[in-house]
Formats: sequence, structure tokens, C-alpha cells
Amino acid sequence: MAQNYLDVKSANRLIKKAVLNGVHFTGEQLTDMLYYVDIDVVNQALKSAALPLSEDNIWTLHGVVDDAILSEVAQKSGVSLDDEFVIEEPPVETAKQRRKRHREELFEGAGMTMMMDIFIDDLFGKKKQ
Repeated sequence: MAQNYLDVKSANRLIKKAVLNGVHFTGEQLTDMLYYVDIDVVNQALKSAALPLSEDNIWTLHGVVDDAILSEVAQKSGVSLDDEFVIEEPPVETAKQRRKRHREELFEGAGMTMMMDIFIDDLFGKKKQ
């Protein structure tokens, strides 16, 4: 029904009201929603989806919707996701590692700046004497 709306705003409102009133969307309906409503609305609909979703539906939604919501739905649907799909925590960086990284980035940036300066001088003929 919502795909018949030409206005994304109206389709968003319709889907939001449906979710608030307890409508559970199928996997096919969720994948269709990707084309005519905002992603945050699809995320809301996915939270209350009619489970289980098929593996095809989950992989269609993968990379588009929120990974945390999708992994929870996939687990409830009994769909195994590859190791690369697992949500990784950002690495914890110690102060010493951060200082080392900043120092390396500084030297890389300074080196690149010096190389660009030499290149520009050579290009435009302003050689240093």
C-alpha cells in the first residue's frame, strides 16, 4: 500500500502508524520498503517483523539497515551470518599507542607536504637557490 504513495513523507507516516498499531511486516514487504521509505522507518519495521525472515531477505537488508537490529533478527530467524558480519568493537587504544599513531601521522603529513612543495616548485620553475 505504501509503495503507491509518491511522497516519501506520506509513506513514512503510514509505515510508522502501522508499526505503532502492531502490524508485523514480512521479509518481502521489508525488502520492498527499501525503495520507498527512509531507512530509519525500515529499521523500526524490522524490529517488529513477522519472524522468521528468510536468509535471502536478511542478506538483501544487509548493509542497508542497522547491523545491530539485523543481527538480532537474523539470530531469532535462525539464519547464520558470516564472521565478517559480526559487529566489531572498535579497538581500545592506550595513550602510548595513540601518541605513537599521532607521531606517525604527523611525519607522514609533513613528508607529503614537503614532497608537494618540491613538486610544485619544480612544476612552476621556482627552484630554490
